[in-house]
Amino acid sequence: MASKGRNYSILVGIKLDTSDVQKQLDAIKGRDITVKINVEGNEKLKETADTMEQLPKRSKTITEKTKESTDAIKEQADEVEKLGLTYQQANAIMSKSIEAIGMMLNSVFELDDAMTELKISSLLLRNRRKNIY
Repeated sequence: MASKGRNYSILVGIKLDTSDVQKQLDAIKGRDITVKINVEGNEKLKETADTMEQLPKRSKTITEKTKESTDAIKEQADEVEKLGLTYQQANAIMSKSIEAIGMMLNSVFELDDAMTELKISSLLLRNRRKNIY
């Protein structure tokens, strides 16, 4: 009968026999082992590597194009300054032009309305004359 609260321990001795495992390893030692690896995305990896190689060239090209564009913008700004127009002056000219075009458009609409009324009046007057004669 076991009493409560007491711990018992059992000592066991084990001897591992590795001779069979060693024989299997020795049999494998002399053989050639071929390992095949299939990697998905190999083409994409190659494309990425090629793109990475081209980045310095592209960066240089982009830098050159940016410099050319900046120079062109500076030249255009110089040409505008030679004309003597500032942004405010150009904006004022455009505003007045838009205002003048709007006034002309209103005049065209008024003329069209007047011509339509004249045409209607003329038709009514002709019909009246026909009825009288």
